[in-house]
This record gives sequence, C-alpha cells and structure tokens, in this order.
Amino acid sequence: MSDKLLNIALVQFDIISNNVDANLEKLDSILSSIENDTDLVVLPEMFTSGFLMDKKSEISSRFNDSIDWVKKWSIEKQLCIVGSVVFKDDKQNYKNKIIAFDNGVSISDYEKRHLFMKEKDHFCSGDSNSCIDIKGWKINLSICYDLRFPVWLRNDGTHHALICLANWPKSRRSIWDCLLRARAIENQVYVLAVNRLGEDSDGLKYDGGTQLVDFKGEQIALAEDNMEDVVYYQLDKQKMDDFKSKFPFYLDSDSFNINI
Repeated sequence: MSDKLLNIALVQFDIISNNVDANLEKLDSILSSIENDTDLVVLPEMFTSGFLMDKKSEISSRFNDSIDWVKKWSIEKQLCIVGSVVFKDDKQNYKNKIIAFDNGVSISDYEKRHLFMKEKDHFCSGDSNSCIDIKGWKINLSICYDLRFPVWLRNDGTHHALICLANWPKSRRSIWDCLLRARAIENQVYVLAVNRLGEDSDGLKYDGGTQLVDFKGEQIALAEDNMEDVVYYQLDKQKMDDFKSKFPFYLDSDSFNINI
C-alpha cells in the first residue's frame, strides 16, 4: 500500500471497571476479527481498567501484562496498536501512559500531560510531547483532558494526524465533539478520537463518540452511540496535502515556546 494511505480501526467498547482480565478477553475477540489490511488500531484511555484513581496500585501491577498483550497482537496482526494504561515508574510515581507497539516494537512512551481536577492527587503528569511514525505518517498523541489545550497539541507543520484516547463522560459529549473539530481545523490534520462506553465505578456514564475528523474539521466517520463498534477508514495523505497546498494556514502560525 502507498505511504499516502493508512488503514485505521478505532475500537469503542464497554470497559469493565478494574477487571484487566475481562477487558483483555473482550479485546481478544475484537482484535481477532480486525480487518486484515488494517495498519493502526486505536483503543480508549485506560483500556484495561477504565479511568480509576483509587485502584491505581492494583491496576499498575498488571502493566507488564498489558505490554505483553499489545505486543502479542501487534505481531500477530502485523500492525500498530495504541492505548493507555496505568504505570508506576522507578520513583513510585503513577502515570497515565500510552503504550504503542508496531509489529512488536515499542514506539511511544507518552505520559498524559494535563491532569483533570482530582487526577492531580493521584497521578504525575508527563513533560514531553510524543509523535509516532507509522508507515510515514507522523501522528501526535494525546489523552482525554489534553484535548482542551491547543498550544500543547500545536502542529509544527510536520504532523499528519492526532490521536486522542479518552474516558469522556456523556454529560460533556457536546464539548468533546466541538474540541475534536477545533483541533483538526487549527492543525490541518486528521483527528482519530476513541472514547469508551458504559458506566464506571463512580457512576459516570459514557455513550461513545468515537470518531474520525478530517483536516477540514468534518466528521467523516462515527461509531454508533451506546454500542460496541469498530470504525474503519482509509486515511488519504494526498487529499490532505492538496488541501494544505491551497490553504497553507500553518505558514502564518505564530511562533512560541512551551515552558514545562
């Protein structure tokens, strides 16, 4: 396949709170049926457990199991898999960390930069951006609350797509939809957004909203609300390049530095 094209699969499913084995078993069934020409599979934030803070120690103890699972399926399906899990570093700090394996090779260690409200009491934030390269596609990474901060996600003109993994509640769904379009428009990139379903241990409800937004801010693919679903789409870099050549807004962007 041309490096101008990238076949993606966005996986929306009902995460069972604090049950790593059940969630991985459910994902085994989904991954076994992924279309054979898929290049990239994207999973929600904290896909093995749901967004939990008080159970972070218990969940982080299964980090290596999550790594092994992602690595195994990336090799078996010969593709890239991206998702986030709870991680405890050598300094005993808990992080919301993206793991990404492309054909068995780890290609990212992004840690969520922006922590939402009480999340700051349980997790430490990351301090660096991360851009992965999949078949010549440069893809920026973000997790949930990061989506609200355009400076952090600013495209320097080299990125082709942005991934956002989330546990974004139904009560704020309209904000999710709006921010995804905004990030796509201002950065002139595809936005691959994956959210969860169901109800978490705090009683928050999630209706999905997993979607693909193109470089013009148009929602071009959407998962079924309140249903487990996989969104398939073929990204076309040539269409994006043609649009940017006609409207090279990025050339007029203001320069700035981010202070960590």
